[in-house]
Amino acid sequence: MPYSARTNARSNASETIVGLQQAFKLALSLTLFYGFALWTNWDVPKYGALAIVIVSLGTIGASIEQGMMRVVGTTCGVVAGVFYIALFSHDRIAMLLALSIHIAVIGYFMQSSRYPYAWYVAAFVPLTVWGDNYPQFESAFYFGTFRWLETTVGVLIWTMVDLVLWPRHAGDQLGPLGQSYISSVRKLIESCREQSVEHADSTAAQQASVSDAISQLATTLKSAYVDTPAVNSQQHAWELWMENARVFASALGQLGESIARLNELEQLTSSGGSCPPANRGEPRSATRRHHHAFSKFAAKCQKLVSQPETELDRWDRRLERIGVLWTLPSQADDPSDDDALVEHGTIELNDSEIAKLNDSARALVRRYLQQLQRCEQASCNLLRVTRVLVGLDSAEQLPSSSGQQQEERPATTGSAQWIRALLPPTALMATCFFWIFWNPPTGATTPMLAGILALVVLRTSVNPIAAWMALLCSALLVVTPIYWLVMPGLSRASELLALIFLYAFFFRYLGGRWPVLKSCPIIMFVVMTGISNQQQYSFQVPVDGALMVLLAGTILTAVYYLCAPLVPHPSTKPA
Repeated sequence: MPYSARTNARSNASETIVGLQQAFKLALSLTLFYGFALWTNWDVPKYGALAIVIVSLGTIGASIEQGMMRVVGTTCGVVAGVFYIALFSHDRIAMLLALSIHIAVIGYFMQSSRYPYAWYVAAFVPLTVWGDNYPQFESAFYFGTFRWLETTVGVLIWTMVDLVLWPRHAGDQLGPLGQSYISSVRKLIESCREQSVEHADSTAAQQASVSDAISQLATTLKSAYVDTPAVNSQQHAWELWMENARVFASALGQLGESIARLNELEQLTSSGGSCPPANRGEPRSATRRHHHAFSKFAAKCQKLVSQPETELDRWDRRLERIGVLWTLPSQADDPSDDDALVEHGTIELNDSEIAKLNDSARALVRRYLQQLQRCEQASCNLLRVTRVLVGLDSAEQLPSSSGQQQEERPATTGSAQWIRALLPPTALMATCFFWIFWNPPTGATTPMLAGILALVVLRTSVNPIAAWMALLCSALLVVTPIYWLVMPGLSRASELLALIFLYAFFFRYLGGRWPVLKSCPIIMFVVMTGISNQQQYSFQVPVDGALMVLLAGTILTAVYYLCAPLVPHPSTKPA
C-alpha cells in the first residue's frame, strides 16, 4: 500500500475512534442526567438535557467555556424573565414590547461581544419563561429556578464525563489547524503568482478557504487557553501570531485584487502611459486587440516594483519553514539557517518608470506596493513568532504588534448592528400578532420559537429555511415514529434510559460526519418526548410540535426575506 494511502487509512481510523468516543460520552451523559432526574422526580428535565447537547463540543476547553456561558446566560435570562412577568403579566401587549426591546438590545451586543453565546442565552431564556408558563404565571419563579438548576446539573454532568473519559484538549488541535492555514495561504500565494503571469481566475475561492482556516484556528485557540496550560502561558505570543496571520491573509487577498485591477489597466502596459482606456461601449474585437498589451503586466511590474516574483517565493519558503517547525518539534533544533528568512526584504518602486504612468495608474501601483510590503512584514513576523513558540527564540525577541488587528477585523458599524438586531423582535411581533388573531393550538410557544430561531439566525447567519426544515424533518421523520411506536411499550425506567443511550449514541456518531444530524434529531427528541416520571403519550404532542416549527419557521422566513434588502451583511462571522 502506498504511503499516502496508509496515512489516509490511519487518519480515517483515528477519526472513527474519536467519533465513537464522543458519541459514547454524550449518550452516557444524557443517560446519567435523565436517570438522576427520574430519581429526584423533576417535572421538566428537558432543559438540562438540552444544555448537555449544546455544550458537548469536541474539546474540554470549548465545552467548559460553552457551559460557563450557558449557566451565566441562563442566570441573567431567568432573572430578566421573572422581572418582566412581575411587571407586565397583566398586559399581553406590554409584555410583547418588553420582550422585543430585550432581544433587540441583546441582539445588538451579541454581534460584537467576545462571548456571543452568553448573550444569546440571556436573550432567549426570558422568551421560554414567558412562553412555557403562559397564561399561568404563578409558577414562573418555580419554572425559572428549576430551569437554572437543571442547566447547571447538565453542564456539570457533561464536564465530569468529558474530563474522565478520553479527554481531548483544544491545544492538541492547534497543529493540524495551523497546517491547514499554512496550506491554504500557500495556495493563495500560488494563485497570486498565476494571476499576475497567466491571467488566471480570481483568488476568491482560496481567500474563503484561508478565512475558514483562520476562524477555526481562532476558536480553537480560545478554548486552548482554558484547557492547555502550555498554550495559556504563551498567550501573548499566540495572539501576536493570530494577528499577523490575519494581516498576512488580508494583505494577500488585497494583493490579488490589485493584480486584477492592474491587469485591466491599459495605461500600465502602454508606452509612456499614452494609450487611452477602452470605452465601455467598445466592441469585443477592440478589447481583444488590447489583450496582448495586458499580457505584458508581469514584465512591466518587474520594472515598476523590485522583483515581486522573488517576494512571493520568499513568503512561500517562510511558510514552509513554519510548517516544519510547527508539526515536527523534534526538528526545532535543526541547524538550518533562518537568518535570511527572518529579515525583512526591501521592496521599492522604480521612480523613473512610475513617472511614465498617469495618476490613476500610479495610485494603483503604489497600492500594489503597499500590499507587497504588508505581506513581507506579516510573513516575517509569523516566522519569528513561530520560532518563539517552539522554543528556538526567547519571548524578548517577539516582534511588536502590527497595529493592524482592528483594520483586518472590522466590526460591524453601530447602525448596521442595530438594523440586524431588529430581525428577532420583528419576527417575534409578527408571530405574536398571528397568534393573537388566529389562535393556533400551539399557543404562545409559537412566537417563543420564532424569536429563538431568529436569534439563531442573527448569531450564526444560517439560512432560516434550512434551520426550521431540519427541525421539522427531525420531528416528523425521526422523533414521531419513536414516540408513537417504541416509547409506549417501555414500561420500566431502565428500558427508557437504554433507548435514550442508543438514540443519542447513534445520532451523535452520525453528527461527527454531518453536524445537523447531531443537533436537530437529539434536540427535537428532548423537547418533544417530555421524559419524566409523569410520562404520558398523546397523539397531539408530536403534531403540535411539528405545527409549532412549521408556523414559526414560515413566519420567520417571510420576515427574513422581506427585511433582507434593509439588512447589511455582517463584516465578520461570529466565533
